[in-house]
Amino acid sequence: MILRPARESDFPHLETFVWQAIFPAFDQPELTAAQRAENDAMVEGARAEVMQALEERDTAVFVAIEPKRKRLAGYLIIDGAPAAYTRLRCIIVKRAYWGKGVATLLMAEATNFVGHDRAVSVAVRHYNARAMAFLAKHDFVDTGETSGDHAIPRTLLLREAYEELTLGSTSATNDGKADGL
Repeated sequence: MILRPARESDFPHLETFVWQAIFPAFDQPELTAAQRAENDAMVEGARAEVMQALEERDTAVFVAIEPKRKRLAGYLIIDGAPAAYTRLRCIIVKRAYWGKGVATLLMAEATNFVGHDRAVSVAVRHYNARAMAFLAKHDFVDTGETSGDHAIPRTLLLREAYEELTLGSTSATNDGKADGL
């Protein structure tokens, strides 16, 4: 898999890509007309969201490109602007690549971009159990809160900053051995 910062040319058929990636998982039978319209708007607005993110100074868009066919396998948008929590805006992987580590690779790119010392938030549609399970594997915790004003409630997940462990200093003693460990 080729991982790199995105370019506009990486997204020739983005609306189709997003639709194929999220449906039928997002097509829940209990959704209201307004909630279905919200999912449709996500698909229709995908190109504008990516193009805007590509222009924003503190935002990164990473892509996973399938090497043989040079086709988009997945992408991620993360907002690294200074704030209490950086925001993972979206991670979308083509169904053919689910369970094959593509999302994990994209998440690693995002973490490298914002740094391990930054906390990250993400809002996930309340019924997207697959995404919540994936994010839990990457140290995100369900806060029990909802986020935003959406027709489909979003569950707020947070990943605290990774702490660097220091095991103490080592200093030479008179006998040349290090102490402290």
